[in-house]
Amino acid sequence: MRRFRAWGIASAVALLAWSGTETAVAASGVAFINGVAHQNPQGCYSVGGPTVHVVNFTDTTAKVYPRPNCAGAPESWISPGAQVQVSGASVSFD
Repeated sequence: MRRFRAWGIASAVALLAWSGTETAVAASGVAFINGVAHQNPQGCYSVGGPTVHVVNFTDTTAKVYPRPNCAGAPESWISPGAQVQVSGASVSFD
C-alpha cells in the first residue's frame, strides 16, 4: 500500500512540474512587417513606429504594442489573413 501511495505522490509531483512549463511555438506561415517577410514568426519585432503595416499570413493573431520591445499592453490585434496599418512600435507573435 505504501508503495502505491508513494508512486501516486511522485506521479502527481511530476505532472505538476511538467504542466507548469510552457514552450514557445512559432506561428506557422509568413508575416510581412513593414514589407519585411518573417517566416514562422515568433516573439517580438520592434519596428520603431509611429505606424506599422502588417500582413498576417500565419495561423496566429499578431499583437501590436505602442512601445518598442512589446512593452506595455497591446493596442491592436491582427487576425490571421488580415492586412492592416496601425499606430505602433512593435509586433508580437506568441
